[in-house]
Amino acid sequence: MTAQLDAPGAQTPLAMPDLPVALLTATQVAAEPFVFVETAAGKGLWKAQHAALFSGFNRGFHRNFSSGHNIHRDNPAVVAEAIKEIAD
Repeated sequence: MTAQLDAPGAQTPLAMPDLPVALLTATQVAAEPFVFVETAAGKGLWKAQHAALFSGFNRGFHRNFSSGHNIHRDNPAVVAEAIKEIAD
């Protein structure tokens, strides 16, 4: 995974497209973390990185949810609502 993320062309573009964006960030810390992102420190970094990513967009919203990685399974209603908001 590290090799893929460090590969040329894997970087986030400097200019984001002018599209409405719904960014839903999972913030739940695992009871027994398996990887860094599941720890409190990892989630703090994750939230900061998502905020930085979203700052490149002019339209839409960024929301944090106390959910695991699979927000669509943990809380499908918020995902459906985000889709509706963006579609409107």
